[in-house]
Amino acid sequence: MYNYGTKIITKEQKSYESQRCIMEFLLYPTTVKMLAAEIINVCDAYLSRKISHTELKSIIIHYANNYPRMLFNAQDLNPTVLNRIGKKRAALVNKMLEGYQCKLLSD
Repeated sequence: MYNYGTKIITKEQKSYESQRCIMEFLLYPTTVKMLAAEIINVCDAYLSRKISHTELKSIIIHYANNYPRMLFNAQDLNPTVLNRIGKKRAALVNKMLEGYQCKLLSD
């Protein structure tokens, strides 16, 4: 047991908090460049093992569902996004989007 002033932290509590990693990503970017920057952050966090496979997939699917016009261009990723994130991250994003079917856009 540790005593830091008024806070008392047990060893069990400390080990639990060190295992849990809270990453914050912008879920509602306003521009294509901001979206690309967030995809870079998410992919880098996954590659450095800070987030899990399921978290990566859920964030990429969130962007695909909420921002299809920013993320996609016809059958491929938007050229601006593709240019900014690079070839290896694009391969990772495409792997996460396997089996994903985009909704038909209306308007």
